[in-house]
Amino acid sequence: MQVVNQGAVVGRCATCQHWETDADHTTPIEVRRCRFVPMWHNTLEWGTLDYEEKFQPEFVGRLAFAVDGSTYYAALITAAEFGCVQWRAAEQSEEK
Repeated sequence: MQVVNQGAVVGRCATCQHWETDADHTTPIEVRRCRFVPMWHNTLEWGTLDYEEKFQPEFVGRLAFAVDGSTYYAALITAAEFGCVQWRAAEQSEEK
């Protein structure tokens, strides 16, 4: 499903190819992890100078990141009706 929000088409997680089951979270509503939102710490190439950093090529253009203070694990989990401008249609045969 897609909706128009301020002139832009926004897809919902329920029909997105990036939305996957996350067995680590038991909640009162169904939530899943967005594979497209990477952990911030994993996206960077560290420079030779202190505090110089840039994105690894595969992460250029991403608009959202998960951050955790320990840099151990972070993820964006969403409900099916959450909308995103980086939505991509899921394959019809793909099980969620």
